[in-house]
Amino acid sequence: MLARISLVLLLVGAVACSSDDGETTGPVETSIAGVYSLVSVDGAPMPYLIFEDVNEKSECTGGSLTLTNGAGINRGTFVTRVQLRFEEKATGTVHNNERTIDGTWERDGSSLTLDDDGDNQPEATATVAGNRLTLNGVDGGPTEVWEK
Repeated sequence: MLARISLVLLLVGAVACSSDDGETTGPVETSIAGVYSLVSVDGAPMPYLIFEDVNEKSECTGGSLTLTNGAGINRGTFVTRVQLRFEEKATGTVHNNERTIDGTWERDGSSLTLDDDGDNQPEATATVAGNRLTLNGVDGGPTEVWEK
């Protein structure tokens, strides 16, 4: 589950339609590179409750996704940092951790794929609209929204 939240990585892109003479010529992809913040998981704002019982509580308190252009504006690298909080209820002890995942991304129109292990098999897919990236639930995982 934490890996899915960490994979919660991804992007936001904008599609513009214009030419030098002001006439619409079709979609022109613009760079989606930048830093995105984790806004929500399955529609719930941060912090997102991952697990809780009488003994412990785990939650995601936030995260950042940095997309960097590679060769052109439709592919590059990413780094996702997700902050996690774990509370031992009996002792009141709190542990804060950060999980980092990096890899490559590739965009085709408004669709984005992310690969974090270099096997050329995407571990996550997302859609990009404006400054918002929506990471689709992977293997039944949560849907995450990231904003620039």
